Amino acid sequence: MGTSRSFCTQPVARGAWFDSPYRLRYNEPVQDVAIQPVALTIPETILATDHARPAGSLREPRQSAVSLHVQSPADATQSYRTALAVLRLSSSSGKVSALRPLGHALLAYLIAGARPSHIILWNTLMLCGVLLGLSLTDDYVDWRDAGERNGFARLAQAGARPASWFALLLTACALCTVPWLVLVMRSGVSPAAVAVTGAGLALVASYTLPPLRLKGHPQFSLWVAPLAAGLLFAQAYLIVRPPDLLMVVLAFWCVGLQLYAELVHVLDDAPTPGVPAKLDAPTARRWLTRSQVLMAGYAGLWMWRWPLAGVSVSCALLRVVVCRLATGDRLHRWRRQLWHPFWSFYDLMIYAVLSVSYGGIR
Repeated sequence: MGTSRSFCTQPVARGAWFDSPYRLRYNEPVQDVAIQPVALTIPETILATDHARPAGSLREPRQSAVSLHVQSPADATQSYRTALAVLRLSSSSGKVSALRPLGHALLAYLIAGARPSHIILWNTLMLCGVLLGLSLTDDYVDWRDAGERNGFARLAQAGARPASWFALLLTACALCTVPWLVLVMRSGVSPAAVAVTGAGLALVASYTLPPLRLKGHPQFSLWVAPLAAGLLFAQAYLIVRPPDLLMVVLAFWCVGLQLYAELVHVLDDAPTPGVPAKLDAPTARRWLTRSQVLMAGYAGLWMWRWPLAGVSVSCALLRVVVCRLATGDRLHRWRRQLWHPFWSFYDLMIYAVLSVSYGGIR
């Protein structure tokens, strides 16, 4: 809204202090000339009145302001946090990190006796891109088809375009696989590792994408993540050394651990609208305990070959005890605390330390 300014003129003799037939005065009443003051409405953005400036002084020329849309640091920070939430890389996403399964691959590197190399680096980058891309696609399809309240729902609520964010982030994830594909073309990756990678991608894609979308079939969806964990361990192991019995035994151990995590997921997470539940809560609670009893027995079978497997037997029995106490809020809190006895991953940490000390386990 503009500000009203009144200007009037009064005749003066020639030869006054400036060469003009009229002298301009600000807000001076008209005395002898019958001229009514004229009110001009001038926006404040164009004219700023300075009453403290001495009379007769010249006002410096004012430059016209040009408004440019520049993203403020606060907006950039908010965009960064939004991207992390959509990718499940921050606590604000409300979901378990998409990179948690990468622990299977890191354990495989250590047990296989891997040393730092560009192959390990590019393979890990590829796995990160695949894990993030698959979780991103899963969340996007759940939001688009079932209306799930996830990171994409928050984007839509904030007025952003979820489809644009999905395309941008998925492209970034795909670029992470480029160095690994170059290694494959140069025969820098064993055929067995390439085959296991393809099998894992096909399995997880069938879980997320139509027309199969095994997520909508409870009898299959419960086993997708455990089988993918076993394949993930085997893939990273095969990057370092050829397949052997130890790889097979530990791959099945990873399957059992991920099955335990899936049962916890069923008990802790609210069901997604339009997606059938994998198991009802009482059944999931029973199998949460039974699965660890079976894992303790499985680890005990291999103690004749690797006496160190006794550590895994102890950890599995510890999970049997602790998971009986995990109810309600305890389950929700303990699920996000990887060092809690509820998970009892202490055997994996011991194997990792011994692998670093002795260059792997045979």
